[in-house]
Amino acid sequence: QEAKSAHANVPLLQLLSPTLRRELEFARNSGAMEKLDFINELLPTDDLQVLQVMQDLAVHAMTDLVAATKDVIFLCGRTAEHAFLKISGPLSYFYSQEDEEKQFAVTEESWLSEICLWTNWVYQGDLVAEDVSSLVLLEVGSFCRIVSQCATTHRRAI
Repeated sequence: QEAKSAHANVPLLQLLSPTLRRELEFARNSGAMEKLDFINELLPTDDLQVLQVMQDLAVHAMTDLVAATKDVIFLCGRTAEHAFLKISGPLSYFYSQEDEEKQFAVTEESWLSEICLWTNWVYQGDLVAEDVSSLVLLEVGSFCRIVSQCATTHRRAI
């Protein structure tokens, strides 16, 4: 929470024009965004409409999350409303396979539950922070709404 609050409450940022703030948010989130194949295939581009969509995603669909030790990030059976990008910290994914409880350590910086961006999805396991961890969340509803506003990104998404 402190990391998110610190980013949001920097007085100097309030002096930036809306356009510059959008560009800054895009620059801050572009590394995470490019880890999604869909976005990576669209960038880099000179298409201003596609760049607008990317900036809109960075500003309106992405949020930072700092999870404390043993925080539950999502639970099996819940409707997936976010895809998650692990940035740092140890995460464990717990799931059942053939009535046996399994645990998988999420060690790579990778997107989790990305499928929820493309179809209705229910989380298939539990994701838990083993220690303080940093993630980026991509909200499904905002992602779909923003991507559909540009013909190029909409066409690529379907």
